[in-house]
Amino acid sequence: MKRQHKSIPILVAAVFLFAGAATALGQQDVAEEALITQAQIDLNWMRTTANALSDMLENARRMRDSKAINCIEERLLEIQEIIKKSDEAWRRLLEASARQEYQDLEKEAAIIAKNRKMVEELLKLVNECQAKIGRPGGFTEVTEESEADTEEGDPTKEEDREGTPDPLPPDYEPPQRPSPDED
Repeated sequence: MKRQHKSIPILVAAVFLFAGAATALGQQDVAEEALITQAQIDLNWMRTTANALSDMLENARRMRDSKAINCIEERLLEIQEIIKKSDEAWRRLLEASARQEYQDLEKEAAIIAKNRKMVEELLKLVNECQAKIGRPGGFTEVTEESEADTEEGDPTKEEDREGTPDPLPPDYEPPQRPSPDED
């Protein structure tokens, strides 16, 4: 009977150890799932942002708004490159999850999160650029004319200007060039 008493504490300790290990593994699974979900949210947000900017760019092109095009085009290309890199990180993240390599999964999730921050910064630059269009100090084009420009340098005036050749007389005939057949 004494032998049974010694095995009970060992059995109880084993149950607690197993429960603790299962809890730790369960917590890791929850953390892994949270990383995967957040990475997917970030990737979807980047794609949605790129689609919205693409629509804005298409609209700016239809309106022939070169300033808006300049605000959007280059940054949209940068965002599309970031999305390509994020897609690759997403693929590696899923592979790491399948292999149950939590450190690799964390690394790829961090890459996607960092890429989202870069896209947020690029979107902020686009919005700031568009807000500056038409504002003082922004992208307004101003043409100033002075009185000297309008009086002296008006190209529409019918005055003789220095260096302008005289018109040809009405009876002028240009010299005849020999045709290629006469050589």
